Amino acid sequence: MIITGGYGHLGAAISELFIYEKYNVIIFGRSKDKFNELSFSTHPNISFFKGDILNEKSVLSFAKHIEDNKIIISCLINNAHSSKGRDPLNLTEEEWSYGVEGVLGSVYRFIKHLNVFCESKSSIINISSMYGHIAPRFDLYNDHKDFLNPPHYGAAKAGVIQLSKYFASYFGHRNIRVNSISPGAFPKTFIQEKHPSFINKLKKYTLLNRVGEPKEIAGVALFLAGNQSSYITGQNICVDGGWTV
Repeated sequence: MIITGGYGHLGAAISELFIYEKYNVIIFGRSKDKFNELSFSTHPNISFFKGDILNEKSVLSFAKHIEDNKIIISCLINNAHSSKGRDPLNLTEEEWSYGVEGVLGSVYRFIKHLNVFCESKSSIINISSMYGHIAPRFDLYNDHKDFLNPPHYGAAKAGVIQLSKYFASYFGHRNIRVNSISPGAFPKTFIQEKHPSFINKLKKYTLLNRVGEPKEIAGVALFLAGNQSSYITGQNICVDGGWTV
């Protein structure tokens, strides 16, 4: 299986679980150093390909690597994203375009160039966000402007959900399933450690009164990748502790 950004906050948990479940995992990402920091980077079932989700030539190079090594993709997880800027009314044209490309364009780029290597019964999983279908609660960010969710992020993540439905329909005849996952509040560890007041605010908006743990996304990804979900396609699963209820 392939996961973009498989060494990040959520990506690392997904990669580790899939390795534990005996998948052969290829991580596509920009930083070999970050990959090497993973506790499981030397596991025989994992490898790394250096590339940039924003660069089509880079993705094409990866596709050639897949072809040359006769790799059949059983699962493709589009997890990585890139964005710039946060101020809702002062994003530059470059920041807006970069964010949309880094969140939505990158998903399309991988599906476009790698679908040919997906076998029948393969699963494509696109990581969206709860902000792909609800608006932010701006009061959360009054004292934490650096964490403000920008408009291009949510708009592009909404596009990821729609793109998933589109390709679920398009690839249905090939028996390739396409679904998306919308994580809720999954703040990175350093944010939880340095900004407890912000975390407490996040907790109050969930029904479970806590933020998510990356393994809770990984478990849903594993479900969507396997035979247990063989009749599920075109769906978006919210993993948000009930935030969007």
